[in-house]
Amino acid sequence: MRQRVALARALAVRPRVLLMDEPFGALDAQTREILLVELERIWQATGTTIVYVTHNVSEAVLIGTEAVIFTARPGRIRRVLLPAALPEIAGGMRIGWTFAWRALMAGELLSPGGGLGRLLQQGRERGDIAEILAAMLVIIAMGIAVEMAVFSPVDRHLRKKWGLAGT
Repeated sequence: MRQRVALARALAVRPRVLLMDEPFGALDAQTREILLVELERIWQATGTTIVYVTHNVSEAVLIGTEAVIFTARPGRIRRVLLPAALPEIAGGMRIGWTFAWRALMAGELLSPGGGLGRLLQQGRERGDIAEILAAMLVIIAMGIAVEMAVFSPVDRHLRKKWGLAGT
């Protein structure tokens, strides 16, 4: 409870920069996770710059827009980690491609020309389950092929490059 009160007190003055040194270190894992989610929500709502010091690299990468790893003594910058959202770029690309693919299918349904969407529509109009299933299998196969050829390699590369391969 003290951590929440201290955070509320610090935010009450609407600072431009909030310095937090191991703010959730003494908390149990469940409470820490709740407060991290709340801290991210507050950051998004206020835009306050937060300098968050922690020994937990996973926590820093999870909530940070960038993370700096220092050496032991003397404390020098050893490595600057990526913006926390970078590994999710592949996920965003996947979602964008999925919506584009769905829009293409919908457009083909409405157009007089051919295409997989039109093939689905014709199969439905004729009640031809085999034609519908064949079109669906082609759509699924194309989705899997794009996933394996484009998105999975990009995702693996990003995670390997930034040392997040196990996440």
